[in-house]
Amino acid sequence: MERLLTAMLIEDDSQARNMLQKFLEVDEEVIVVASLENTLKAEEIILKHNPDVVFIDIHLPYESGIRFATRLRESGCETLLVFTTAFRNYALEAFSLKPFDFLVKPFGMVEISDLLLKIKQHFEAREISSGSVSAKEHSAKVQFKTNQGYLFILPQEVLYVKTSKNCCELFLTSGKIEKVLSPISAISKEFAGSNFRMINRSLLINMGYSVKIDRKSKKCVVSSPECEFELPINQNNYLFFMNLDSLNLG
Repeated sequence: MERLLTAMLIEDDSQARNMLQKFLEVDEEVIVVASLENTLKAEEIILKHNPDVVFIDIHLPYESGIRFATRLRESGCETLLVFTTAFRNYALEAFSLKPFDFLVKPFGMVEISDLLLKIKQHFEAREISSGSVSAKEHSAKVQFKTNQGYLFILPQEVLYVKTSKNCCELFLTSGKIEKVLSPISAISKEFAGSNFRMINRSLLINMGYSVKIDRKSKKCVVSSPECEFELPINQNNYLFFMNLDSLNLG
């Protein structure tokens, strides 16, 4: 998957919620954008972060997960829903909402890994079917908010993106660095289909400028006529790049 998968958790049991977040974040392509114990602020956060998938307990205080999911669907929100429950009979009630899947408690790392694979395959298939990788999109400038106003930039002008405190730094082919007020998960989505890939949790690179992978140091080299950078790459992405004939494995 070439972009980050963003997830939101709504679970009143803190132990179950923390365990689910821990299991999800074992995968470095997954970012949990919010972890809540009820639905009181959930809709506001979904509008702000637009997560790819919401994991929601069916039995919650104040408002049930089914009732909240019903309101979400009525508002037109199409984020994927994964219901979590310790009671199988509640699952039947939720089928009308067309959830992506169910997690029956107690669940473990195997169930989470299998589910994440299904979710990634879903988005990859959707991007292919929608023709997201098009010349028209690649030629369009992307807008990002900055402290001074807005930055409009073509994806091919960006060598790589790095998280920096509450913002991200765009390292450009010209050698310039631009700070934008967007999380790396949002930038990853904006650049989806433009040959970008996460190489670890805080770095998103333009594969078009990748020239070398160093086997010993686990570094990826990205280069333009104006500058060159060596960036740390995690094991999963090292194996991915190892199978690409266009890259020189040092």
